[in-house]
Amino acid sequence: MTKKILVVDDESLCRSATSLAMQMIGYRVDQAANGLDALKRFISEQYDVILMDCDMPILNGIECTQKIREYETGTASRAVIIALTGSLAEDIEERCLRSGMDAYLNKSCSTEELQQVVQKWLVPL
Repeated sequence: MTKKILVVDDESLCRSATSLAMQMIGYRVDQAANGLDALKRFISEQYDVILMDCDMPILNGIECTQKIREYETGTASRAVIIALTGSLAEDIEERCLRSGMDAYLNKSCSTEELQQVVQKWLVPL
């Protein structure tokens, strides 16, 4: 069964490049341009991994992650959420992980590194 990934980023070029990197290794990819769109998609679909930008309009990635985790409370499923951000804030990684994200990557990471991190989280335990 093909794994589903949601790429959330307000920058269309970043969304497209990240989506292509995931499609190249066989994942089905959907996109959202902000946290509110991501939350709506998450509620209506089930995703294995969400690649989440942090700095977005309407609902930022940290707030969106918190809402997703609240929604998951009491359910049997839990999506993997990986921060993929270009934020230069000193405490951004800590804030991402504290919000409920599972991992953190900077947007300057290589395609290979991104693919490796996603694949690591999709390996069954």
